[in-house]
Amino acid sequence: MTEVQMWVATAKIVEPSAVQTKCTAEGYTYYKGAIFCEVPEMGFFAPNLIYCRYGLSIPYLRVQEGWKLLALPTINNDTRWFYTGIVDCGGSITPADADQAIIQFVTQMIYAGTDGVIHLSSKTAAEAFVLGGKLKTYIDNYIDSYYNTHIHTTTATIGSGGTPGVISPPVTPAVKPTDIYSTKIMGE
Repeated sequence: MTEVQMWVATAKIVEPSAVQTKCTAEGYTYYKGAIFCEVPEMGFFAPNLIYCRYGLSIPYLRVQEGWKLLALPTINNDTRWFYTGIVDCGGSITPADADQAIIQFVTQMIYAGTDGVIHLSSKTAAEAFVLGGKLKTYIDNYIDSYYNTHIHTTTATIGSGGTPGVISPPVTPAVKPTDIYSTKIMGE
């Protein structure tokens, strides 16, 4: 039985194009989600970084530079590393920018910006979602209070020999709400 030890690593190169460039320079095969880390307890400091492949239990999380990770060597306790968890954060992890992906589905993603806005499908999605409760109240009030019971300032003559009149707009027009769109959830 082989004993495998896990180590606390610090993410140092996380941006995908920078990771790909370093992989090419070092002769590694690039894998999506891979990063380069320091592992101080093993003596690995910049520029001598460990190449770690993605091994988290969630489909995708964009790890930020400086995050502490649980790293696991899989061969001879010193090669072919995976990072398998986030450690020593205590709830203090915050996205480095507004493009932080929080969940990736098969073909789409959910992005949470530092401004508190969630973008569904893509980080540039800008179509505001409708607030269901406000929309229902508007429809109920409009249909019941205005459409079904509205009156006109003039009436039309109906029947034989009558002269049709001009019907003017309702005395009480429907007022559209100004706060019906969500400011926190966007989609496309």
